[in-house]
Amino acid sequence: MKALTYYFENLINDVESGVRKPAAVILEAVQGEGGVNPAPVEWLQRIRKVTQEHGILPDYR
Repeated sequence: MKALTYYFENLINDVESGVRKPAAVILEAVQGEGGVNPAPVEWLQRIRKVTQEHGILPDYR
């Protein structure tokens, strides 16, 4: 999860990446495949912080 968060933050912060800021980010907070696997709370909090800083809507599914 740390690598994913790092990638997401760098992509959003890099104005030369060629990627426009998304309007929303869809997150699968609980993985249902192969059992019930909730996302770590720390990861969800970090993603929430980044999305708030950049005006991106987080969509927890």
